[in-house]
Amino acid sequence: MSANRTARSPTARSAGTALVPVRDSKAPTGPALVFGPDAWSAFVEYAARR
Repeated sequence: MSANRTARSPTARSAGTALVPVRDSKAPTGPALVFGPDAWSAFVEYAARR
């Protein structure tokens, strides 16, 4: 999915852990994938190299 098709919410706090929810902008009330900060950082670094 391209960055243009993904809506990102601000980082959420749940039980003291930063989470990054990612949702399809064409289905804003649909489910979200939730990433921890390390996984999200790794993805962003990987995507930046592409």
